[in-house]
Amino acid sequence: MRSLKILIFAFIAILTSCTTNNGDIGEWFGTWKVTEIKVGDEPMEGYDGSLFMVFQSNVVEMLQVGEHQSYNRCFGDWAEEGRLLILNFSYSTTNTQDPDYTLPPVTMMQQAIVNCTLLKNDDRDKIFTFTGTDDKTITYTIHKQ
Repeated sequence: MRSLKILIFAFIAILTSCTTNNGDIGEWFGTWKVTEIKVGDEPMEGYDGSLFMVFQSNVVEMLQVGEHQSYNRCFGDWAEEGRLLILNFSYSTTNTQDPDYTLPPVTMMQQAIVNCTLLKNDDRDKIFTFTGTDDKTITYTIHKQ
């Protein structure tokens, strides 16, 4: 009887522990590699493919990976409303090994809240665009890792 109680307890513990914060957020959950950033119609100068976006719950992390496992990152909130992706980095600070460093793609998002239009929105690839502070169109292409 004691082993049956332990088995039931273990089963319940396994079932209740497998969840994400605020439940399943669907296809956005996980790590996405930023495969391309365009400014206007041209690829962003100097972008080397080292930027990732990580979505969990309503939190988004922008992570830039450098040499020798160095990294720079910042956090914000996100929401999807129809064909609109809302990114909010208004309160974020950059977590970096260099206190004077700012992630270049986040610098382009100097508005408190960035409203992006989703041009492609499937479960493995997404493309979104927004207007930067200099009135140039910025386009991100991301791929699920």
